Amino acid sequence: MSQGGDRPLTEPGQENPPRRKAGRLKTAVVLVITCILTGFLVQSLLPQTVGEQARRYFEKTLDEHYADWDVTIQRGTFQAGTGLIFESIEISPKTSRANLVSKWWSQQPAVKIERLTVFADLDPQKWMSGDSPLSTRRVAIEGVVANVQVAQDNGISLETLYPLPQMGPACPQIDLYGVVTNVTFEAAASREALNGNSEPRSTSAATQPIQLRWSDIAISTETSSDESALIAGSSSERKLVFARGDSNFSGPIELAYDKLQEGSDEQLRLKTTIKDCHIDDAIIARVRSRISKWLPAKARVSLHGDLSAEYIQQNETDQFELDLVVHDGNLDDPRLPSKIRQARGRIQITPEQIKLFPTQANFGDAHCTLRGTAALVRQSRTSFDLGPTDFHFTGEGLTLDRPFAEAMPEKLHDLWQKFQAQGRLNLRAHASNPAPLRSKAWTLQSEVDIRGIDVQFDKFPYPVEQLVGTIRIDNGFAIAEQLTGRAGGQRVNCGFRVPVRLDPDAPKVHTKQVTIQTEGSVLIDDALITSLTPREAQASDQGSVSTTTGALIETSSSRSVSKVEQFVRSLRPRGVIEWATATLETDAYGNSSRQFDFRVSGGTLRYDKFPYPLYNVEGRVQIKDDLVRMIGFTANNAGSAKVDCNGLYRIPNPAAAMKADSELNLRFQIADLSMDQSLRVSLPESTRHIWDSLSPGGTLDQLDVHVHQSGTNPLDLTLVADQNESGQVTPDSLSLRPVAVPYRIDIVGGHVEYRDNEVRISNLRGRHDGSRMVADGTCIQHPSGRWLLAMDLHSGCRLVPDEELMAAMPEQVGRAMRALDLRGPISLRGKTNLLMANDDTSTPVIDWDLLLQLEGNRIADVGPVHSLRGEIQVQGVRDAEVLQAVGNIALDSMHAYGLQITSLRGPFSITNEQLRLGENARLPSPNPDPNGGGVPIVGALFGGKISLSGGVLLSSGDFEIDAALANAQIATCLAEIGQHRTGITGRFDGDSHLEGRLGDLDLLKGNGRGSVSGANLYQLPYLVQVLNLLRIKATEDVAFTNGETEFSIFGEDLNFNRLVLWGDLVALEGGGTLSRREHLDMSFNTRVSPQNLFSKVINPLRDNRYTLWTIEVDGPIEAPTIRRKSLSGITQTMEDWFPGMVRSTTADGGNVNR
Repeated sequence: MSQGGDRPLTEPGQENPPRRKAGRLKTAVVLVITCILTGFLVQSLLPQTVGEQARRYFEKTLDEHYADWDVTIQRGTFQAGTGLIFESIEISPKTSRANLVSKWWSQQPAVKIERLTVFADLDPQKWMSGDSPLSTRRVAIEGVVANVQVAQDNGISLETLYPLPQMGPACPQIDLYGVVTNVTFEAAASREALNGNSEPRSTSAATQPIQLRWSDIAISTETSSDESALIAGSSSERKLVFARGDSNFSGPIELAYDKLQEGSDEQLRLKTTIKDCHIDDAIIARVRSRISKWLPAKARVSLHGDLSAEYIQQNETDQFELDLVVHDGNLDDPRLPSKIRQARGRIQITPEQIKLFPTQANFGDAHCTLRGTAALVRQSRTSFDLGPTDFHFTGEGLTLDRPFAEAMPEKLHDLWQKFQAQGRLNLRAHASNPAPLRSKAWTLQSEVDIRGIDVQFDKFPYPVEQLVGTIRIDNGFAIAEQLTGRAGGQRVNCGFRVPVRLDPDAPKVHTKQVTIQTEGSVLIDDALITSLTPREAQASDQGSVSTTTGALIETSSSRSVSKVEQFVRSLRPRGVIEWATATLETDAYGNSSRQFDFRVSGGTLRYDKFPYPLYNVEGRVQIKDDLVRMIGFTANNAGSAKVDCNGLYRIPNPAAAMKADSELNLRFQIADLSMDQSLRVSLPESTRHIWDSLSPGGTLDQLDVHVHQSGTNPLDLTLVADQNESGQVTPDSLSLRPVAVPYRIDIVGGHVEYRDNEVRISNLRGRHDGSRMVADGTCIQHPSGRWLLAMDLHSGCRLVPDEELMAAMPEQVGRAMRALDLRGPISLRGKTNLLMANDDTSTPVIDWDLLLQLEGNRIADVGPVHSLRGEIQVQGVRDAEVLQAVGNIALDSMHAYGLQITSLRGPFSITNEQLRLGENARLPSPNPDPNGGGVPIVGALFGGKISLSGGVLLSSGDFEIDAALANAQIATCLAEIGQHRTGITGRFDGDSHLEGRLGDLDLLKGNGRGSVSGANLYQLPYLVQVLNLLRIKATEDVAFTNGETEFSIFGEDLNFNRLVLWGDLVALEGGGTLSRREHLDMSFNTRVSPQNLFSKVINPLRDNRYTLWTIEVDGPIEAPTIRRKSLSGITQTMEDWFPGMVRSTTADGGNVNR
């Protein structure tokens, strides 16, 4: 090959230079495009990725911190140069917390934030090291809406949002913009809501929130953390908060908070100002549920003012100042008599005192000024007490009337109520108290300048007009020395000195005095007569439509009148009176007295009940306390006759011991009046049957004879008899001996009044040796024409069942009481009715409903039944043909034969001579069972239940009783008879039938049966002795657990016809006698117990009743002799069979502890 055809050779490094250059350019272009795409992707996706991760982390942190809340963050982004931005943050209660959702919110979130911007720098190196990659410089929060609900118990709906979660170091600057806080107070549940009839939520002002609007809130934190400060321990931190805004109840609001912490030193300053604060009905409606106790629903309030408050704290010391300036205040409260208008003033509160600057207001037509101070005594940082307090009040042109009085303090209102003053006055008052909160007494000094006031004193409400003078209140008394006015057209001078007790704990001062004098004669007219009734009596029954008679007043169709006014009106007086004096006083012991003294001249009288006209009436009337006296009255009739009259009228006093009705003694008074035939024939014919039925005797202390109307008769006789209380019975003492119960009763006190064909008995006290009677009653005419005496026997009545009482009782009851031989007094209370005999009927009819109280009574002097305590309720009736009664026994305790029976309850009935008990009692019912069929008499004995039923023949005392005892505890039974043993168990059940005669044990007979079950009787001394005789060790294994007996009773002897005891090992079967002398004579055969395993396995022991031993018991019950007899050869066999037996040659029973 020639060289000319070959490619020319090139030097190294010069091979194909154009191709290499083109490859590098291409590579560079690719790298540039890749970088551009990478930067575009990073710039596009990094903010969304970082923001989304931050949103998720932030949302997760909030969810974990707020377990009861749902937190949602709609969007999170990251902006270079700014930081993280979170949008639409909402916090709502979790739907699983139904109670929280239904209690606070329905749909809207609790907190909503439009935007939260975290201004921070991104540091990737921190991210790589595991720390937060952001360094926060500032946080801006915009569009915050917080809905706060305040519950009835002052719980706050958002309180569980605190404390806030910690997500890193504190941010040095936090700014909030457009913060709105809606505060709503929960209203009390309405009645409709409680009943399930609630309406949809109202949109009225009451449900609208109180809104606080903060335009901006700046929170900054400055921390000194350089190394030198940390080493010196003097690092400091300062937090500043400044907020500006307004609300829907005020103008601008500013809040400043400054807290500086330098080492251990701490300084705090908080200051706020509220300008143009306006409180009106709309704001009050929002907080009505909180102030309803103090402000009624119909009250209207408006307040315009400024409020400033400042609090400064330095370490342990602090200082504060609260200053409220009222520019205009108005109050329309239905509790106040007038409206408060144009109130202006200022109040300042510091740790040292509360100061009320002169505050003025218009109260109706009056102009009032109030100023004062109250010292504050600091007890702790948050606890204060009021020290010396001083107030000054001035009122010019006050209108004193009833509405004004209703608004007074209670003590002043009571004082006004006594006089019912109405008119205008000027008031200057000074009140002070050293410690109001510690119930210290207020000191009141006041001066009342009255100008033309009309008054009516409560005790004598005669109108006094145009009263002028000065009243001073000082040292606990209201004093008026010289008040002048006009009454009945004449000049009146009056004065008073009455106590004003402001401290409820202070001793009550009773002393008071009121004096009235007139200058001239006063006409006797309706106004004067009406004043004889105290005002409280007139006001007690206003509007009554029925006429009733009480101790003090009588109520007519229009008003109530006192007995004095009623009596004076019944005289129909005319003429004039010359009023000398009228004095009302109360002494230091609270005893009230009143005295009126005047003369009547040129008058006329025409008594309603005895309309005998009297002219030219002259005389003196003296009223002293409850007694009205007519002294030296003279008069003439139409002819020439002259009438002399002396009398008195006693006003009833409910507090008096006698509690007697008021009576008029117009013609005469009789004292020490003998109850003889001459008085009987002086009575009206219609009342003589009462006299004959009661058969009075002796001497009556006082008899007032009055002429009054009886029914439709123009004239009637009224008798009022009083027997003064006396502790002694003399031969001349007043006595009654009713025909129906011929038992003499000496009357030692009481009141009997005959009026309008009716006899009323009150506080009647009688005696008969040891018997006592305290009763009220009435006696009226029955439709049959006979007189019915109804007596109400009160507590304090008691009867001693002596021979005279038994003789006065119905024949059957008397014989039964003699047979029963009950000893000791019986207390009783209840009602009795006696239909007295008349000319046509010789036999009275009596019925009763009584409760007898037994207080330790006994049957016979030394009988076995004693200490009867409890009650017996009995209702019955007796006439000429039949005696019937039913009742209930309720004895708490009784002792019979040394045993105590408690809680004895059950019915009984009496028909003539037959007493039926328990189930045999014939109780009233729609379909009565002639044989009884009721419930037994039950009680408690030995921890069990005892039941009794039967009957008693009252004429002879013969009885037939069925008794049963169930679930009696053996341990209790042993304890009752003196055998105290621990660990004894078991129960006893039994029943018996007894017959006999009351008071005669020789005629007692009966039979019965009983059983013992579940017992461990091996611990009883006698049974231990028996087991020793049987050479058996007394253990639980050989205990006698069950038993049965059949017995009979003859007189005082008890025969055990059959007595069986058995346990797991052996059984005792026998019988015997316990005589009246407590002598035992019993014999038992011992056998293998039917419960023993061997008796069930070994045929001879199961099928035959083999007698192993015979035990004989003989001697007194306190120390019986117990002997054993055994069959030949069987002892060793039984000891081999039963390892529980011991090899003892003799039975040692002498060491058994009984």
